[in-house]
Amino acid sequence: MLPLGTANDFARGCGIPLEPYAALKLASEGAAKAIDVPSANGVHFANVASGGFGAEVTVGTDPQLKKALGGGAYALTGIVTAAKMKPYEGSFVSAMESARGNFIALAVGNSRQAGGGVQVTRKAFVDDGLLDPAVVSFFEMRDLGLVIEELQDFDNPDNRFVHYRQLESVEIEVPGKLPINLDGEPYRWDRVRFQVHPKALRVVLPEDCPVLKGS
Repeated sequence: MLPLGTANDFARGCGIPLEPYAALKLASEGAAKAIDVPSANGVHFANVASGGFGAEVTVGTDPQLKKALGGGAYALTGIVTAAKMKPYEGSFVSAMESARGNFIALAVGNSRQAGGGVQVTRKAFVDDGLLDPAVVSFFEMRDLGLVIEELQDFDNPDNRFVHYRQLESVEIEVPGKLPINLDGEPYRWDRVRFQVHPKALRVVLPEDCPVLKGS
């Protein structure tokens, strides 16, 4: 893998060198490891799928701004988008549970970071056979402090706004089509099924790759 993108979130999360020669050296000398490949409605991705607010930020970030600022462009666009955010209403169904409610953002992670280095699914491993969905429910600005606290304790089952799970699959339905971003590729779906294909792809990764569980 050569990290030649804007933010290189998957490469950074895996510990792949960002310098081209070092990345080539790893590719030629390193050992290939089998990793999971998630899909959304049959479209495969490797890193993180974002939906709602996060997807709007990615799609809405100007290419020239990305070129000039790199990952920082996503943060700048996010500030502007957050000021105009409106909630989505949808249902979430998995083999373990189902729920319905308003939300502003979701992420389904195979790895951990997106949007220029933000750790959105911090318990994810690329070889554990699981997806890591994270959802932020709609909140009023007066609850912003609580949301920030919950983001630091993201998998607490008592959280009101930040919800984190580890699942083999999840189906999401949103009337009026939800913007979804799969590793930089934009889609809009009113129903999307995420599932994981365990250890379906061999990739050369560093021996000390932090998102390899090694199970």
